[in-house]
Amino acid sequence: MSIFDQSQEAILQWFEERKRARDEEAKPLNEVKVVFLGDGEAGKTHTIARLLNDGKQVNKFRGVSTPGIVIEDKTYRLDDREVKVHYWDFGGQEILHSMHRMFLTKRTLYVVLLNVREGNQDDRARYWLHNLKSFADGAPVLLVLNKMDMNKNASINEADLRKLYPGLTDVVKLSTLTYSEKKFQKAFVDVLMNQIGAMDILTYPFIGSWSRLKEKLQNMERNYIFGDEFRAYCDEVGVRGSDTVRRDLLEWFSDLGVSFCYSGEDSMVLEDHVVLRPDWITNAIYIILFNKVEAVNNGLVSHDTIYRMLSSEDTEKYRRTVAAAKYERDEVGYVLKVFRKFRLSLLVEEGVEFLPMLCDANSTAAAAEYENDPNALEFRMHYEYLPNNVIHRLMVDRRKELDRSNVWLTGARFVCGDTGRSAVVKSEGNLIRILVRAEKEPRNPQRYLDALKESLEQINAIMGLTVANMEVIYKEDGKTACFDYADLMFAQEIGENHIPCRELRKRVRLADVLMQSDFPEDEKQKKLMADIRLACQKLQTRKIYWDASEDVRTDYLMDMLTTNGYTVLDQHRTGISAGGIQSGELDLDIRLTPGDAWSALEALNLKGSSTSQIEYWNAHLKKLLDNYNDVGRSFLFHVSYVQCPKDKFGKIMGDLYEHMRFYSPRGFELLRRFVSPVPLGTERDQNQFLRAVKCVYDCGGVTMTVYQFFVRIGE
Repeated sequence: MSIFDQSQEAILQWFEERKRARDEEAKPLNEVKVVFLGDGEAGKTHTIARLLNDGKQVNKFRGVSTPGIVIEDKTYRLDDREVKVHYWDFGGQEILHSMHRMFLTKRTLYVVLLNVREGNQDDRARYWLHNLKSFADGAPVLLVLNKMDMNKNASINEADLRKLYPGLTDVVKLSTLTYSEKKFQKAFVDVLMNQIGAMDILTYPFIGSWSRLKEKLQNMERNYIFGDEFRAYCDEVGVRGSDTVRRDLLEWFSDLGVSFCYSGEDSMVLEDHVVLRPDWITNAIYIILFNKVEAVNNGLVSHDTIYRMLSSEDTEKYRRTVAAAKYERDEVGYVLKVFRKFRLSLLVEEGVEFLPMLCDANSTAAAAEYENDPNALEFRMHYEYLPNNVIHRLMVDRRKELDRSNVWLTGARFVCGDTGRSAVVKSEGNLIRILVRAEKEPRNPQRYLDALKESLEQINAIMGLTVANMEVIYKEDGKTACFDYADLMFAQEIGENHIPCRELRKRVRLADVLMQSDFPEDEKQKKLMADIRLACQKLQTRKIYWDASEDVRTDYLMDMLTTNGYTVLDQHRTGISAGGIQSGELDLDIRLTPGDAWSALEALNLKGSSTSQIEYWNAHLKKLLDNYNDVGRSFLFHVSYVQCPKDKFGKIMGDLYEHMRFYSPRGFELLRRFVSPVPLGTERDQNQFLRAVKCVYDCGGVTMTVYQFFVRIGE
């Protein structure tokens, strides 16, 4: 990994320190993290044991399955240098696969062991390569066919696997149990050492102060430190530069397995970071997930129960990976924040946590009820690879709609407020099924389906998953028909009203398949949304507005809407300004007719997603909902002019999505199809620098919908 792949600030700081400390040359890092993955009983732990024993057979190896994640280090002599290898042994338990996103990083070598005795090595190889493609795409992978003594003719379709995962570096045939030291060395150790020696990160030039900081973290006696303490460590060993450089270092150390770091909603403020010892946190995760949890109620578990498990000295009752690890009562929160960071748990009330991975495996009666309802709209998403934590993240992301009396390990029921819309979402292998019902007028389950589908698409994007195909299920007269979703969207786009149905031997109404209803008021709102979108797009293309003030930009939107026939007033003349000031707050009161208040628009310049910028964004949202909505308009617009480089826009939007989803709205829905009504990935793809989000807020018992627009402004 080259220094030039990092932030410009880190590059400049690196060269500045080299110039300043002429007597302390930067040296290669010479450390690498090697992660062993594979199914249970594939031989990972035994293989690592032989590596640690210089290839010699381990006579007393017990063959006990790995408890969670075990980390071992060994130093090798490669050519003329010493290289320290951090071996991470991941247990094969399937539930642990949901934790991979926490610990799998791109700057790592992966060794995937397959048990060829089972005879399904091609399928298992595809599973693990899909897993890595999702969490660590591009990282080198060494594939090992182990237990060849039990299946001497075992082989694998290497050509097809390389198409799936180009990072596959080599395929090795091995029998850890029977190979002699010499044969084990030639078949596996030599290949592994060649792979390690080819890792770019080994030659990464590390400044002396960075190396001293790494050693200080590795030798840290405490189980965790806070961001301000990490800053003090940096000062102590001479790491100069801003907090940006120091955060970059934390990321690199995490990739190496030196430390594990999390921050409050991925805050850019260093004080919000907590730096943990990897063995301490992995041990805690194992204790919680792989031991019998007493008093667990379908995923609900008290913090007191978790503390008793972590602090217990009864190793027979609670197996652990680090026998000496200690946990105090007030440290339970730090452990659970790691779960929450990756959307694997949520705090439901003071002292009670919901962990979907601890839910019962059996589905509730709600699943069958929705499946058998002929009036339920069903939508299917087929995945190439689908880990369980997609459903778990959905439970956490849409926690305010989660019916906790109807949750299970692979599914849940969701209720959309008092709209009468509800849904069951469940996974079956590599398939997710969404079944939506609408029990109040106007009956329009499509709206809630769109919201759930958008949430899943956002999760897919975060996790790097791809959906192979999406389908809508249509039921009529006891028969079931399956329609390709992309075909339906295309038919709708070109104005088709009916589509052929092979199963029913006739043409059916497109609106019936999608269970859609359009209402005049909805159409007026849609037109306003489209007009605001168009105004934002035109604003993007006009260079004179790239450096303009907030008021000047909003004045342009006002002119565009007025041209389209709306009555638009300067909002501060009809509402109350946030600070009692009647200038510098040009926001819009939008009316269909001059006398009737209809909607309002608040706008702001946004320079990033730091804590101060998000607080600034919150203040403008509060004005929109409170100060400038004196008559209680039900739908509003919040426009952010995002001033940032193109390559920073995606990160800023990710931060804002997280903030909106978890701290502000009663409902959250990405509106990708509205911003661009064509399927993603086509030649006419969406405007990547204009995003729209629908948020629902509860303002003193009154529900208000805010359409959030984010438009990047600048070169």
